[in-house]
Amino acid sequence: MIAKDMIGNVCGERFGGIHASSLNGIDWSLHMGELAYSRNILWDDGITEQMGSLERPFLLFEEGVATHAFFATSDGCNNFMDATETWNMVIPLKDPQRL
Repeated sequence: MIAKDMIGNVCGERFGGIHASSLNGIDWSLHMGELAYSRNILWDDGITEQMGSLERPFLLFEEGVATHAFFATSDGCNNFMDATETWNMVIPLKDPQRL
């Protein structure tokens, strides 16, 4: 499971993504200190931008491998409080076989 860390005390980044796992869907283990995703986005032009928000994480799996992450996002720097634009985005994930 991935989810938003509202405080940053699990993954180390406020509003970053946490990672948890469960064998039965009832008992969960948090992966402390592991950042599943960051609000800092590297765009195709090489510029890194911190998003105002990065919400509702969703992973696309193809043949058992996560290939893309989907998010609702916004500009600004104070979550949705100062956003002027909101949209959905998809981020292709690195293929570990190509690294």
